[in-house]
Amino acid sequence: MQFALILRKYLALAWLSLLPLGVHAWGVVGHRAVARIAENHLTPKARREIAALLGTETLPLVSTFPDEIRPYAEYKYTSPWHYINTAPGLSGAQYTAAITAMTEPNAYAALQQMMQQVKDPAKSKEERVFALKFIVHIVGDMHQPLHASQSGVQGGNQVAVKLQGKDLTCIAFGTAPSSITKA
Repeated sequence: MQFALILRKYLALAWLSLLPLGVHAWGVVGHRAVARIAENHLTPKARREIAALLGTETLPLVSTFPDEIRPYAEYKYTSPWHYINTAPGLSGAQYTAAITAMTEPNAYAALQQMMQQVKDPAKSKEERVFALKFIVHIVGDMHQPLHASQSGVQGGNQVAVKLQGKDLTCIAFGTAPSSITKA
């Protein structure tokens, strides 16, 4: 009985010590984990087609490409492709109706566009590779906190936080670890 209680305390402590790592880890680690899971579930045909596009690169390696190019002026148009914002409290049907009716750029619209582009044989290989890299990335973003959220959040870009007296946004820091207080 005493051993079980001590073991539970140590396991709880070990779990809590990992939380800050999990919060900081989404960026590269999170995107690569999602891409690795996807890679593990590919059909042989899909695996061959992806290899024909990417060559020696893998889905995990290309999964962060959209974040890497985002700061460059020629790719600023892709910024809204990293998130989708809707009104809070929607049912599943309402959510589907809301995202399919959106006219402004967002992750859902970009994902639909990139899926068409990667399948289009009239597109260049370069255009299809670009589309594939965004598909992998957007799927990862949609599983990240704040990237499929209520209006105004913009994937964490509009969530103000304070770190050691410095005003930031969640996205500027990465994600909100325990050392950040809401501004």
